[in-house]
Amino acid sequence: MQSYQLTDLKFTSHPKEAVADLENRYAILGLEEHQIVTFLILDAGEKKYTYGGQPDSLLLRSFSTDESFQMRGYGRQTLKLLPDFIREHLPMYKSIILGVNERNQVASYLYQETGFSKQPQRILGLAGCQEVYELKI
Repeated sequence: MQSYQLTDLKFTSHPKEAVADLENRYAILGLEEHQIVTFLILDAGEKKYTYGGQPDSLLLRSFSTDESFQMRGYGRQTLKLLPDFIREHLPMYKSIILGVNERNQVASYLYQETGFSKQPQRILGLAGCQEVYELKI
């Protein structure tokens, strides 16, 4: 994780900080030839209810792509593979929810392009207003 390059932390946290608290959370690494290219947390804890989640939802947090691998489709591929990963390894969960800062239009587009649906609620986050997205698994 130390070699993971991520300097723009406006809308996410660095993996080494994100793994500090893994209670009720799953750290997921996207690898390419033994190198971490993407990172995310699936949070099964209480925070998911803030976003309208249900007991069988996971909250996607701290999603990022290493700067050396950005703009190559790794983020998109990770999100497309995530439902099958959850079906296989965490079958008790039936949806993924997340919040995206309304100013982060690149992320909003990516989530919509990979099947997430924009929800009507909005949340006030640390960096401003967040739109809520959900993907049924």
